[in-house]
Amino acid sequence: MSATRLSAQARRRQILQVATRLFARNGYPGTTTQAIASEAGITEPVIYRHFENKADLYLAVLAHALDDLLEQWQTIRAAEPPERWLPALSDDYRRALREGSWPAPLQLDALANARVSAVRTLTRDHYRRVQEFLAATIAEAQERGALPTRLDPELEAWRFVALGLLMSADAVAGLLPAETADRLADGLAQVRS
Repeated sequence: MSATRLSAQARRRQILQVATRLFARNGYPGTTTQAIASEAGITEPVIYRHFENKADLYLAVLAHALDDLLEQWQTIRAAEPPERWLPALSDDYRRALREGSWPAPLQLDALANARVSAVRTLTRDHYRRVQEFLAATIAEAQERGALPTRLDPELEAWRFVALGLLMSADAVAGLLPAETADRLADGLAQVRS
């Protein structure tokens, strides 16, 4: 096996990308470091230069996915006026689910593995960080006059998270009729008035 020479940072990013794809497709138990190495065109020892073990790699994949999502959302906030923040975030999430760039199966796999202490802690942190970002977004939109001030930013942010989770589950399992999924997705962008 001949691996292309990459910088340590580029190699780590490559391993994370391949591992994200495989963990999302096969879940944690169904993914081996050998399969990750093979798909990345490297040997297993290369993985272990970057990650202590498979569990460490899995946690890094979960954290990386969240960091990417929040970074994308920061970019959207910076580019859009406050009245477009929530619709634009919703549109971005819907697009990511449609294109498969948001690893919804991985998100659900993390919830399924949340009995493992480290996964539970990271998953809880994931949802809290998303909720805090959304609550701060809603509060700032209120301060700028783009949303009614009578709304509770904390509660509305949790509502957004809950709908996003349902949309992820639907993307994986096709739980909802298409028209219902579309209506819920439209509702994700609308904060209750």
